[in-house]
Amino acid sequence: MADKKSAFHSQLISLLAVLLLTACGDAPESVADGPLGVDGPDITLDSYEAVYRLSLARGNIASGVLGYDGLLMISWSSDCEGYTSSQRIAADISTIEGGQVLNEISSTSWETRDLTQFRFGSITKLNGDVTEDSRGNVERTTPTASSEVKFDKPDKKSVALTGQVLFPTQYTIAAIRAAKSGRRVFTADLYDGSLEHIPYQAITVFGSMVEPPAEGDESTPEMLRSQSYWPAQVGYHSKEMSEGIPEFEVSMRFYENGVATHLVLDYGDFALNGELLALNALTGGC
Repeated sequence: MADKKSAFHSQLISLLAVLLLTACGDAPESVADGPLGVDGPDITLDSYEAVYRLSLARGNIASGVLGYDGLLMISWSSDCEGYTSSQRIAADISTIEGGQVLNEISSTSWETRDLTQFRFGSITKLNGDVTEDSRGNVERTTPTASSEVKFDKPDKKSVALTGQVLFPTQYTIAAIRAAKSGRRVFTADLYDGSLEHIPYQAITVFGSMVEPPAEGDESTPEMLRSQSYWPAQVGYHSKEMSEGIPEFEVSMRFYENGVATHLVLDYGDFALNGELLALNALTGGC
């Protein structure tokens, strides 16, 4: 049971790290057309911090999950060298067996602006005990070059990354640009620091853009009131599987400045709601 929860939370961190990377702040930076073939308008990225409440949306006996009460805290910032992202989950999980599990995950990553280096690390705790500690990096000669993931923890090993593989911020920029250009589907191979499924095939499907109301909704965070959004769904697919069924997926409102709200994180046997509680700008940029 503990191993299942640990794997689930590692996937959750990876998924949200990709989707919740941008917010609207005071130091916008313009990102021009990317190297992976997605042309379109420039994308504005700003440094930010966000807090989400995670709760159980749906469950069954097979999942082993009876209740879920957690917080997800994310920060993302940029400087002249690159992009830094950190995430932390703290959650109380009630199990079908009647037990209570305190799960904590802390995850950090860093990408260079030229998209040739990616460093990552993650620590998972169950009831205060460390159950997983991973760390590694990727270096490549160009943003489209084949390379390899070099793990320092939990074991020293290397895993090949062949073809065009995107890092998390790189994927976010490309997905937003695709939506703003009118594309309904964006597909790319993605590596986000995971220990398994290296890389994932990430498929984002966009609905029709929804324009902001003429008068801002007071219940919407101020930085989102003038922003359009797309209903969107992202599926993470294992490249080893041929059925086309995602390992996990998320649906959301995906705002044009990159912020995601109204999250539903679906793992098949159970799903979580993610409610945005706070969204604040941080100092950053180059």
